[in-house]
Amino acid sequence: MIQVEHTKRIAEIEAVKKANSVKRELNSIQAKVEFQALILQFFLQRRFQHVLIATRFYRAVFTDGDTKLNVGKDTKDLFEKSSGLPPTVGTIDSMANEALRDVREGVQAYNFLLEKQELESATKRLGEAFTVGEFVPEIRTLPREKKRKALEFAHKTNQLVSAIDVKDYTLAESLVKDLGVIAKDFDSSKPMAAIDTSKQISDMHLAKARNAALKGDNATLEAELTAATELWPRNPALAELSKKIFQTGDIQQKAVIDFEQLLSQKNYRQIFDDRARFIGALAFYPDKAAKLKEVLDNVQTIEVALMRADEMVRQNNYPGAWESVEKIAQQFPDDTKLSKTRADLTPHAADFVRTLQDAQDMEKRDQVGSSLAYYLKARKIYPASDFAGEGVDRLVKKIVPDSNN
Repeated sequence: MIQVEHTKRIAEIEAVKKANSVKRELNSIQAKVEFQALILQFFLQRRFQHVLIATRFYRAVFTDGDTKLNVGKDTKDLFEKSSGLPPTVGTIDSMANEALRDVREGVQAYNFLLEKQELESATKRLGEAFTVGEFVPEIRTLPREKKRKALEFAHKTNQLVSAIDVKDYTLAESLVKDLGVIAKDFDSSKPMAAIDTSKQISDMHLAKARNAALKGDNATLEAELTAATELWPRNPALAELSKKIFQTGDIQQKAVIDFEQLLSQKNYRQIFDDRARFIGALAFYPDKAAKLKEVLDNVQTIEVALMRADEMVRQNNYPGAWESVEKIAQQFPDDTKLSKTRADLTPHAADFVRTLQDAQDMEKRDQVGSSLAYYLKARKIYPASDFAGEGVDRLVKKIVPDSNN
């Protein structure tokens, strides 16, 4: 009986031992899985130094030589495609080491290129190193001043891309110059080619728009301005031309109003004085342009008569000067300059004027003899007088109807 109980007790103890052994195995497997998950988490977080510590601690704790990672099929395929090796603790360790080496070399290259002022290449190297090892000490301890140089270059290049996208070529050209100063290896040929080409084509459209504006071709003007705006919206020349066109439109409209007002007032002299303004403004209004031409021709006739009178005054021929002005004054009695000149000449040719006016008054009263005498007297004062000669001819025909004199 005692033997049976002893045997039974031994069997129970063996069962407990086996159960504990199984538990240990399960706990060991669970610990491995959790540890491997932690290693993978560090690796995916790019905390490569943590990965190295974890992998080496893993080997020290689990000495059974089983370093195979217990991962799903997708993760396994990812590792095999990226590294060409099966996912193991050793693979993770070597990849972390490689990443650390790449980051350190990237930072060293950045510092070297920064000293050479080759900021474009330096910024690329730093970006590559940062992408791989954001938490690596070489990245974390890099001086902020050096980081800001790369940030400045990246900011300006992004701003350049945006400026070209929105076709702000003035800003883009300024940024290209700035980048060329801070980065010796910056290639400005491509952005400058795009900038110069767009600016030249825009200026060509503006030139065509100016010609169209001068010709009054509004359809072409609008089309060329639209094309120039699409190519270079912030072109200073475009803004200047648009401003001039708007100002010209306002000036033109005001000139038309002024012309109509002066014409209604019969102030032809003022129209003549401002002819340069009216000629351009009325070019698009044929009916008004015709009236302007008539006014200018008439005033030009007056000016010729005044010039002829001035020449006679220089010759002390005041009666002739007065008569020259008087002839035109009868056609254009409202011209102020003509009226003033006639008034100025009248005192200098008083005898001739008085005699001629007396002759004309007597002719109107049908006093033929007296009128003829005064006309002859006036012709004696100024033998070349057309007024006196015509008066004599009229009266002679009255006295002797068949006379040719």
